[in-house]
Amino acid sequence: MIAEIQPDVIGLQEVIRTDGAADADQPAYLAAKLSMTVIMGATRPSGTGSFGNAILTRLPVIASTTHDLSHGRFERRGCLRVDLAADGAIVHFFNCHFGRRFKERREQLALLAALLAVTDVQGPRVLVGDFNEWHRGPITRGLRREFPSLTSRVCRSFPSTFPIFALDRIYWDSDLEGAGLRAHRSRLARVASDHLPVVAPLRVRELREPVHAAAT
Repeated sequence: MIAEIQPDVIGLQEVIRTDGAADADQPAYLAAKLSMTVIMGATRPSGTGSFGNAILTRLPVIASTTHDLSHGRFERRGCLRVDLAADGAIVHFFNCHFGRRFKERREQLALLAALLAVTDVQGPRVLVGDFNEWHRGPITRGLRREFPSLTSRVCRSFPSTFPIFALDRIYWDSDLEGAGLRAHRSRLARVASDHLPVVAPLRVRELREPVHAAAT
């Protein structure tokens, strides 16, 4: 299904890496099939491996960090940041997964805002993830303030068989030019996950070639 999109960068949530079992290392398996680099952002242990978010990319990786977005005793959540080189520019790519409870998501939005405002971010930012906001509320309003634009950054992606809710989003800075946001709909996409992948062709404004970002 990812091969249908051919993204330069993709953010994945709820993936499992299992030590010593190549066929159970989900992001490594996908990266090998797609000829991409994998960066894992573990949020908790899973058997002999880990569970969390991952980023696959065809672009050169400069650095990566994992941040804890967990709240209280709820399920562990996180944000993976990867700094990528794109024809002379540095693009900061954030992949996160928010919780299912309203209070939990409010706290996670505050934690994420602090991450997005760190002083070492010197290039455009892209934020992707599953935000678990079923109706447009404080998460949507907060991220629209952080990433102001006339372009819509949300589209319906869940459930994949008949998408009604815009749980999966892509946000980007004004230094990046977006050519539209869409949910990738195909027969394979509908059976591969209960979320449709969300895709946005982006380019740093002075570049000629677009960078394709995706979230699933």
